[in-house]
Amino acid sequence: MRIFKLNGRRNPFLFIAGALCWLSFQAAGQMIDRIAAVVEETVITWSDIRIARDFQLYDLQEVLPSEQDRYILDRMVDQKLILRKMGAEILLPVGEPEKTLISTLRRLGADRSAELLAFFGLTREDLYPYIEEKLLFQKITFERFKDSAFVGLKEMDAYYEEVYLPEREAIGLNPLPLLEILNEIEAAIKETKIKRLVEEWLKTLRAEADVQIFLESTPTDR
Repeated sequence: MRIFKLNGRRNPFLFIAGALCWLSFQAAGQMIDRIAAVVEETVITWSDIRIARDFQLYDLQEVLPSEQDRYILDRMVDQKLILRKMGAEILLPVGEPEKTLISTLRRLGADRSAELLAFFGLTREDLYPYIEEKLLFQKITFERFKDSAFVGLKEMDAYYEEVYLPEREAIGLNPLPLLEILNEIEAAIKETKIKRLVEEWLKTLRAEADVQIFLESTPTDR
């Protein structure tokens, strides 16, 4: 078992507990579940990762298959760090988690959704914590940095010339006039800026928190 320490502190009890958990959850040579990470006192299991992956709760289009589990784990750790810091201060709009859940299950299709729910022993309501945590993370980070990520006209003009026009040319489409897509360009630039600010914030939170990552190959995929 490889254990990665993300700060200067390490709890020996968690190391022992993680090792015992890894051993005790093996039955007849078949892995049932195991700890993937501990964020302060909150445990993330490999089942959590597999549920998020199989229900396509994260965009993995640009992530290599061999790196997807670690990518999801890192996102879950980030979410728990942010919610631990700010979660009580933010509320989601009424109905947003349900709307996201419906969209998620519809994208998978009724048969695949039913198959996965049965495989993991879940009801559709059991997916709410995964969805709500991700939505809260997005809302918290956007609200915190939206005013800091100001986008000027020069930036939008440069994005149009250096990013938008080459992308349209690469796929053989005629570009739209800059004035028609100002909002889209502003949103794209702001998203990039917010992402950088969030990454810096998370570095600080990770340094302050007790986070332990237990890296293993995942159980056999379904």
